[in-house]
Amino acid sequence: RELAEIASRLQAAAMLKAGSTYVAIVQQTKLSSRTVARISGWLKDGPKGYEAVLELAKNHHIHLLPARN
Repeated sequence: RELAEIASRLQAAAMLKAGSTYVAIVQQTKLSSRTVARISGWLKDGPKGYEAVLELAKNHHIHLLPARN
């Protein structure tokens, strides 16, 4: 369950970086709009952890788990 939550958050981060709307992200990931807003804030002003993981996944062809059901 925790892995699915992390996967959903990483998927949301990737979608935010790609320009997806909050509504689309909430529908696809099943995260709350507040969680998506927090992730957006961390992407803009945070310590760049999401960017590091997304870059690692891109550079090493790591496949992230699908979002939770």
